Amino acid sequence: MMDAISWGEFLQGLATVLVFYYCYVLIRYFRPEFSGILNKIQENSATTLSKGTSKHDGLLMEKLAKLIDEIDTDVIPICSTSEELLGKLRIKLQILKGDEGLAVRSLLARHILLSAQVHALAISEEDIQELLDLPHTAISTRT
Repeated sequence: MMDAISWGEFLQGLATVLVFYYCYVLIRYFRPEFSGILNKIQENSATTLSKGTSKHDGLLMEKLAKLIDEIDTDVIPICSTSEELLGKLRIKLQILKGDEGLAVRSLLARHILLSAQVHALAISEEDIQELLDLPHTAISTRT
């Protein structure tokens, strides 16, 4: 009967059984200590994430994500010329009020340029800079 399994299979089975056994021992006898460690890790990660972001930044990023999604699904795919795209973008981007910083507007500009290239719409950086009221160095996509 012992000839039916190899030493490798035996050691794999033994290792699997040992892992399950030690997991059971940890859960059964060290649950309070184990859950305390996990709670500390979760608190530290939550503190680290909330340190650098304010509620305004979170709302701004949600607004930007929604705007990018709308542009990707409702605007760019239905446009056949760059002039049509610019007209629809002017309408869609009227919701930008100016409280968005240069970084947000330049990120949006880069995304629009790349999406237009993917859909074979020839749109220039100057058109996007004018549309989003950006300085000339804000949206360079060249590396």
